[in-house]
Amino acid sequence: MKRRWLFCLEGRGFRLMNLLMVASLAFLLALPLPIPVSNTIPAIGIAFHSLAQLREDGVVVVIGYSLWL
Repeated sequence: MKRRWLFCLEGRGFRLMNLLMVASLAFLLALPLPIPVSNTIPAIGIAFHSLAQLREDGVVVVIGYSLWL
């Protein structure tokens, strides 16, 4: 992975948006839903977003956003 689309990682607005995305996915992950495999998509979204923050890759942030929707 390389540094791409850094505008998705920099700036106060994007940082707030990233924080809200991770917080909402964490909330969905904590819900005790009786549906099998209901926690998989939020967990993958958090993993993609964490990986994007570590590697500073904005493309992976956009993939995490797509899993959020």
